[in-house]
Amino acid sequence: MSLQSKYKNAKRLRQIANVFIKHGMGYVVGRLNLVPLVSLGKRIAIWRQSEESYTPKSVATRIRLILEELGPSFIKLGQMISVRPDLVPEEFSAEFRNLQDNVPPFPFERVREVIREQLGAPLEELYGEFNPVPHAAASIAQVHKARLPDGRQVIVKVQRPGIRQVVAGDMELLFYFANLLERQVPELRIYRPLAIAEEFDRTIRREMDFLQEANNAQRMRENFSGDPTVHIPEILWELSAERVLTMELVHGIPVDDVQALKAAGRDLKRVARHGCEAFLKQIFEHGFFHADPHPGNILIGEDDCVMLVDFGIMGHLDDKHMTHIANVLFALTDRDYDRLVHEYLMLGFASAETNVDEFKRDIINFFEPYYGQTLKNIPIGTVFA
Repeated sequence: MSLQSKYKNAKRLRQIANVFIKHGMGYVVGRLNLVPLVSLGKRIAIWRQSEESYTPKSVATRIRLILEELGPSFIKLGQMISVRPDLVPEEFSAEFRNLQDNVPPFPFERVREVIREQLGAPLEELYGEFNPVPHAAASIAQVHKARLPDGRQVIVKVQRPGIRQVVAGDMELLFYFANLLERQVPELRIYRPLAIAEEFDRTIRREMDFLQEANNAQRMRENFSGDPTVHIPEILWELSAERVLTMELVHGIPVDDVQALKAAGRDLKRVARHGCEAFLKQIFEHGFFHADPHPGNILIGEDDCVMLVDFGIMGHLDDKHMTHIANVLFALTDRDYDRLVHEYLMLGFASAETNVDEFKRDIINFFEPYYGQTLKNIPIGTVFA
């Protein structure tokens, strides 16, 4: 690591430590031996902040605010964790679902520069119309609506200039933090900070490669070819590159906007069936699934068609894992708890420290009350989580 890089990292570490103190979590700075990085006044603040004074919910809220203030990489980390209840307690994943990419759009002139650099021609030569006002702006990229010379409507996703350097620096610090947590805070080892950092590193690198996202969308589109209940946007390959992605603009209603769905005459039972069938096919037939299925990425179109968007984060399952997941469902149906525990262990949902007998008792205590109940009385979302 160069001297300049070390200086930048020390400066960023100091900023991170100050943000923790600002949100009342100075004790974390103390536990991680980062106190020498901060001023005397901040050290006094650390002594006044006690770990015992906060509830788990309060801690989750404070960490969410910290992630938002630290910027794009940390916001993305929280968003990834929010859909992984296997990694953190529910109060944390629920709080992290509130994370927002509250970042200002970058100037339209920079959009022009990125498109010319990536696609080899001026924006005006490639698109018939291009709205200079972003449709959406996020930490990694922003999206513009456009129209092709032949009249087709598209969206153009343009990567934020300089974001790769920002993420690279943050990832270096994130690995440093993860190692610190595992060494200095033994009670957090059960959450595997280093494993989370490694998974996040792989995820965000893939998400910043728009050609990978285009390939994901193309593969998903081919998997659902001929299925009228699912629509995957078409990729415009000639207008896509590593940092620019152009795809068909789809019009639909977010799946969680129930009032709008009813007002548009959508059949909610058909919507639910189409959605369930789409995700079951991804898991049990394709072994390739959308791994960021928040409501903004699931739209409902005409004839109750499910439309998926944003293919930056995808999951893969081999035959072995598909079989284990199917066996979990069979074991639940048969009330076979020994088999259920075995399948969970084979899937890696339990760590080496797990007491298998206690794990089995927990599973029995959780599922037994639901047997014999009608579906109406079973909180399906809670059971699956």
